[in-house]
Amino acid sequence: MRLTPYWIAAALIALPLTACSHQQADHPVVTPVLHHPEASTARMGQDLPRYVWTLQEARTAAGAPLDALMPAGHPPLQIVFEGTQMHVEHACNAIGGTYRVQDGALKVDGLLHTMMACADPALNRMEKAALHVLQQTPQLSLIRTTAAPRLQMVTRDNETLLFVGKPKPDAASPSSP
Repeated sequence: MRLTPYWIAAALIALPLTACSHQQADHPVVTPVLHHPEASTARMGQDLPRYVWTLQEARTAAGAPLDALMPAGHPPLQIVFEGTQMHVEHACNAIGGTYRVQDGALKVDGLLHTMMACADPALNRMEKAALHVLQQTPQLSLIRTTAAPRLQMVTRDNETLLFVGKPKPDAASPSSP
């Protein structure tokens, strides 16, 4: 068979198409999660206090559940932001401090907690794990959905916590004082 310019052109056109179709089979297309377009540090700092954030999921870097943060039979942890203060609810002891969002990370200054003994070992583990997360200055992502906003925290250890936001009664409307 003689190679004519027609065959050479056809081969040059088909080669990249074949390579592309092979590449797509090996590497599925991943659609990234779309974050709120205005989810800048300033906007996030304004949005956090509008909601009570309830822990929905917690995973290790390997994707395994972080059972210590979600003990069976106990209400999930909640984080509440009020002005410059934040506190954790449903732990054995009171946990809180002054917070700020800086470069997309949650920085809690003067993290305080009472030190009463927890009678329930599961609550004790949950509390220690929550303190560990907050001390790591986790990166934050605010994810807007039609159902409810989600707040994702990723620690330096690549643990991922996903919180669901429920509007506070006094912040249900953007026109609220």
